Amino acid sequence: GEMVERVGVINRNEIGFLIWEKDQARTSKWQLGSRLKTPVLPMWVTKVNGHYGVLFNPNKELMRSYHAENRFQLYYYSDAEFKKEERKDTVLTIDTRSKNDRPAQDKVIMDDPDLDDGVQEPALQLAIKTKWDDADIDWHGVHPYF
Repeated sequence: GEMVERVGVINRNEIGFLIWEKDQARTSKWQLGSRLKTPVLPMWVTKVNGHYGVLFNPNKELMRSYHAENRFQLYYYSDAEFKKEERKDTVLTIDTRSKNDRPAQDKVIMDDPDLDDGVQEPALQLAIKTKWDDADIDWHGVHPYF
């Protein structure tokens, strides 16, 4: 097959880049290479439906440990417009353990078919899933604003 050229860097960059543009088809057009999604530092510039933001974890060692990548937190800041009282720190917990490794009570919720019906996942979450495919993402009560 013909080689599809990827946009990216040859070596791992200090800072990564994650993108979600409206839907899978438009996002794929960016052809973002895996190295851009896998930086040396746990820090990603995000472009989500035209809004720029940054996702990061203050622990520089995070990406060096496979085990740490099972479950970790990312802080998110963006250029979203907020009413003052709504501006909260957004801290997301990303859980990448396979569904089988999670406690049983989570499973029941996961398998409830009604929950998947037509609920549009937040775009930021979809951007995150372009790197951590099957992750569970907990917004800790902050209303997803993208």
